[in-house]
Amino acid sequence: MKIPIFKLNYEDEFIKKYQDGVYDILSTGFVGEGKYVREFEQKFSELTKSDNSVACTSGTDAIELAIRSLNISHGEIIMPSNTFFATAVAVKNCGCDPVLADCCTDDLSLDPREVRRLITEKTKAVIVVHVGGILSSRLSEIKKICDTHNLPLIEDAAHAHGSYSDIGYAGTIGDIGCFSFFPTKVMTTGEGGMVTTNNDSLANVVRSLKNFGRDINDASRCIISQGMNSKINDLTGLLGSLECDRVLDRVQKRNSLLEIYKSNLNSNFKVVTQDGGQCCYYKCIALTENAEAVRDAMRKNNITPTGEVYSNPVHHQNVFLQSGLPNTDWVAKNHVCPPLYPELTTEEVEYICSIMNGV
Repeated sequence: MKIPIFKLNYEDEFIKKYQDGVYDILSTGFVGEGKYVREFEQKFSELTKSDNSVACTSGTDAIELAIRSLNISHGEIIMPSNTFFATAVAVKNCGCDPVLADCCTDDLSLDPREVRRLITEKTKAVIVVHVGGILSSRLSEIKKICDTHNLPLIEDAAHAHGSYSDIGYAGTIGDIGCFSFFPTKVMTTGEGGMVTTNNDSLANVVRSLKNFGRDINDASRCIISQGMNSKINDLTGLLGSLECDRVLDRVQKRNSLLEIYKSNLNSNFKVVTQDGGQCCYYKCIALTENAEAVRDAMRKNNITPTGEVYSNPVHHQNVFLQSGLPNTDWVAKNHVCPPLYPELTTEEVEYICSIMNGV
């Protein structure tokens, strides 16, 4: 049995709808942002229960747009080191310094005690990352800290399409949320991103920023001097709209497969899960002290493990080097992420578990 890192299948009906939409778009002679992008944004708002969704070219751009929309152009932004370094890159692109905080070892998310410790007069915002799509049970505490200090809370929800808990839906818990549609994500447009917010004023600033800083009511006027071009085209919008139609079914399949991992893996593994609500489970995160041996065993048996979250965190990167984050260092060494995507079968996941248990 050979199990790849990822597979992505499209149903015949999906392909037919996309082909029909492409014909419609090309027949108009205009492929830029149009009705299919607006349809995508509307459907994504329905998915995330957000008042506003604004499409952009990537999850990284979404974070940058979020920061800029809050009128932050200097100072420090507290964020976890346990994330993909693109989060820190977006912070730097906005003229700010990322202040890297440690995580909790049970859910891999930002430790609120670290947020309290790191807040200074230079702090301008806090970024939380929903690692693996999991909404931390500590989000309420982090939100309260931000409210107390009058700091905006930004969600890096690149993994968390459709996740929700008692505090709300990913992308609506903080002031503004950021999503990615990279090919391996829970839903994809090939490349792309989305900014979500219940604040209409922030949403309008994002709409202007992503379109060169134009006045959203008069395209001939520039009202923001540091705008950018982060528009997507209608072909991308069409794909995103169709993905919204099937994402909840695919999330349900991810949940079913994760339950098989939980039931079949032995006591050498602890599968990280969300407390309550629904998680989209972008990753199966299995904590283990035998991580390297488990990965080797999977590879020797034709199973390609997925990227960890994260084996090379931000503070290990040469351009962001920092010490003193023991929990993040422990997580980096002590977890594996076996394949998890809706195209997997029950038999394949059971086979993966048998190989992992044999270590």
